[in-house]
Amino acid sequence: MTMPAGSPEERVDALWRRVATHLGLAALSGTVAALAGLLLLSWLAGSTSLWQRPSVFPVLFWLTAFAAAGGWLWRIGRRTAGWDRRTAAKEIEARAGLPRGSLRGAIEPGLRRPGTSAELVELHRQRVAAELDGRRDAALGDVEARTARDWVRVALIAATATVIATTAVWLGARESATEAWAAVWHPVRHLRAAPLPAIRISAEALTVRRGHDLPVSVDAPGRDSAALHWRPRGDVADRRWYMLSEGRTDARIPRVESPTLVWAATADGAASDTLRVEPVDPLLLIDVRVDLRFPPHTGRERESFSSPLPELVVPAGTRATVSGKTTRPVESASLRSPVLRTIPLQIAEARRFSTSFRVQSGSWGWDIKGAQGEALEGDPDSLRFLTVADSIPWVRITYPGVDT
Repeated sequence: MTMPAGSPEERVDALWRRVATHLGLAALSGTVAALAGLLLLSWLAGSTSLWQRPSVFPVLFWLTAFAAAGGWLWRIGRRTAGWDRRTAAKEIEARAGLPRGSLRGAIEPGLRRPGTSAELVELHRQRVAAELDGRRDAALGDVEARTARDWVRVALIAATATVIATTAVWLGARESATEAWAAVWHPVRHLRAAPLPAIRISAEALTVRRGHDLPVSVDAPGRDSAALHWRPRGDVADRRWYMLSEGRTDARIPRVESPTLVWAATADGAASDTLRVEPVDPLLLIDVRVDLRFPPHTGRERESFSSPLPELVVPAGTRATVSGKTTRPVESASLRSPVLRTIPLQIAEARRFSTSFRVQSGSWGWDIKGAQGEALEGDPDSLRFLTVADSIPWVRITYPGVDT
């Protein structure tokens, strides 16, 4: 059956719903205020030493927030447990000045049982409705209604203030807020010391002249010492400890003779990536050879010369074949003379070269460029030739003397 507008049941239900809504809103607002306050306080503490790992304060802040929210919800829960329609009717009786029990009697379902006078019940209900006529529902509450209204006002103010302040912190100091709130989201993890940054090892180049030292840099933030390890191919690993200055040091791998693995480690068990260092030889000339092929009319057999090369005196028309190899791959090679033409060298297998030419008197030096742009090192012998022109044979008789 639908209750008529303004009936005692409707007035009681309206007050009951109003107070229940206030209590629910107060519970929600109080919880929001506790959480927002937790974030705001954690941001304020984030710039102090209290928040540096390891720290128990994020856990304590959570416990405080839980205690505040829990105490607030417990108080509201107690009020909610005692708030029902009979209590609402009692509030209306006290506020409207009705005789005690008159409104509660008007809404009791037992009044409609058999044996009761429906006319008298309806008359009583009409009299109560007439007493309440003209009064707003909001004005019918007494102690419980005022308490719920005050609580929701306080909770809403606290929630609004803390949410606005927290939002302002997020917009104005997002970086520091994110760092501080990370401890709030992971309070148990914040009980442990922060993991130290990774170790890094670096070198200007991963190649080094064979037999030379390799300079390296070790970065180990948060540590005061680090060990430099290196293991040449086919050998056991070696290490050397270094003291760090502001988490960094420069070190050297002594005399790299073969491919070597290099890494750094610290006492806390951290290790860097491993570098593979390759030794390289200087660009040098080796196995230089000059083969001479004389003109056929001289009847001379072929001759060969190797380093050290002397000055070669040959008949005009002699052809020379120059060959050899280098210690490293080359990009270009030629023989250059300050006054004569440049003779290009043919490169084969990246390190071997050769050329053949008709000999002229003069001197040629080596112009060789490595595959990585490096210049020829050492002081290789230059090619020096002296050609002798061919002439008609002549004979001079020196004995016996003039015939007398």
